[in-house]
Amino acid sequence: MSQPTACRPRGRSRWFRAAALTAVLGTVGLTAATGPVAASDPTAGITQVKLSLRGDPATSVAVSWRDAATAGAGRVQAVPPGTDFAACGTVGSACVEQPATRIVLGTSEGPAYAFYQADVTGLRPATTYRYRVVDGGAPTQEATFATAGAGDAPFSAAVVGEVHVGDEVQPGWPTPAWPQVAAQLAASSARFVLSTGDNVNTGWTESEWERLSTPARDLFSSIPYLSAVGNHETYGSFAPGQPSPYFFAQFPQPRNGPDGAGGTFSFDYQGVHVVVLEANPTTPLASLRAQVEWLKSDLSAARRRTRFQMVITHSPLFHSKQSRVTPYENPEFRDLLVPVFDRYGVELVVSGHDKHYVRSYPLQGAPDPGAVPHVKPKVVRPGQGTTYLEVTSTGQYYADFASQSWMRKAVPQTSVTLKLRFGTDGIEARAIQPDGRVVDAFTIAKVR
Repeated sequence: MSQPTACRPRGRSRWFRAAALTAVLGTVGLTAATGPVAASDPTAGITQVKLSLRGDPATSVAVSWRDAATAGAGRVQAVPPGTDFAACGTVGSACVEQPATRIVLGTSEGPAYAFYQADVTGLRPATTYRYRVVDGGAPTQEATFATAGAGDAPFSAAVVGEVHVGDEVQPGWPTPAWPQVAAQLAASSARFVLSTGDNVNTGWTESEWERLSTPARDLFSSIPYLSAVGNHETYGSFAPGQPSPYFFAQFPQPRNGPDGAGGTFSFDYQGVHVVVLEANPTTPLASLRAQVEWLKSDLSAARRRTRFQMVITHSPLFHSKQSRVTPYENPEFRDLLVPVFDRYGVELVVSGHDKHYVRSYPLQGAPDPGAVPHVKPKVVRPGQGTTYLEVTSTGQYYADFASQSWMRKAVPQTSVTLKLRFGTDGIEARAIQPDGRVVDAFTIAKVR
C-alpha cells in the first residue's frame, strides 16, 4: 500500500491566527524549533494523544499529541489485524504511516510545548486498527481505533457538556466527575463523542487542558472527540472572544466550515449528518450570519444523502437559566437558527452553557415580532419538529432555573452524559448520571 502524503493545512486556520496574535505579547509563541529531546527536559514525553475525525471516517482518522518543544518530527503508524508494526516501512505492507504537522506554543505558565497533528488516510472501512505515535523518541504504547462502515448501519455516539476543568476551585461548587465520566465513555460502544464546549474554565491556560486530558487518556486515545467552542475556550485572551490556540492544537477538527478554522464544521457518519456551530456569547453577529448561510447549503445537501441531522451549539436557543431568560441572552441565535432547522428538518440540537438537564417537546419556531427573541417555540407532534436538549456532565450547574412550557423533561442541577443510538427510523437516547443512573430515556422520530 502506498503511503499517504503529509497533511497540508488548508488556509490560515484560527489555530495559527490565535498563536500569532499572542506572540505579539509574548504569551504564546510560534517557532520551528526541532532537534533531539534533552534527557533532563521535564516536559519530554508524548502526552495528550487524541483522536478526531477530519476526513471520511470510513477511510481516515486524525491524531494529535503533545511533547516537549525540542521534540523532533512526528508520525503515526497504524496497522490492521494481522499486521505488526515491524512491517512499517516495508514496501507493500498494510502498515499506514503518516507524517505529522508540528507547531510550538509557549505558555504563560512557563514551558513551551510542541503540538502535533496527523491525518491518517487510506484506511479500510469497518476495521479496528492498532496505532502508535512517534516523534523522535520512543513510540507511545499501542492504542486502537475503529473506522466507520461504508454503509448506513446503526451505531452509538455520546454527547458531553460543561466539563469545565478548572472550576472545581470555586467555593460551593461540587467536585467535577470528569474522570468518572471519561472512564464510562472509554468503556462504551460510542463511535465518537461530541462536546458542547467549555471543556476547561480558562481556555488560554494550558495546564487546564492537561488536566482535561490526563484522566481521559483512555477515552481520547480510542474514541474520536470533537467539540464546539464554548465561551470559556476564549477566556484568558487579550483579544476578547478569540478561541485559545490550545483548543485548535489539540482538536484536529474538520475545516469545511465558512472560515475553514475548525470551530464550525460538519461530517457524515454511517448515514447521520453532524453539524457543530460556533455559537457562544463571544461569537460576533457577522460570524453567526456567515455560519447561517453556510448551514443552509450544508443541510440542504445533507438531507438528500443522510437519514438524520443533528446540531451541536454551545449556547442554547431556548434558555433554562433564569438570568439568561430575563433579559434574553443572545436572542439572535434563536431568531437566525431555528428557521433553518425547521426548513431542513433537523431532528436534534444539543447545547450546554446553562448547566441544567433539559429536553424539549418537538418544536418549530413561530413568529413573535413584538417579543425578544422574535421567534417563539411551538410544540408540534413527533416527526414534525426538532428536539432541543441541554446537558451538563461533570457537576457544574447553576442554582437559578426557569421552568417553561416548551420543556418536556427538566432535571435541574443534574449532571448527565447523553448516550445516543442512531437506528433506521429513530434516535434512541438516554441521559445517564456519572453514577450510572438513567434520568431520562426517549426516542426521537425522524422529521419527515
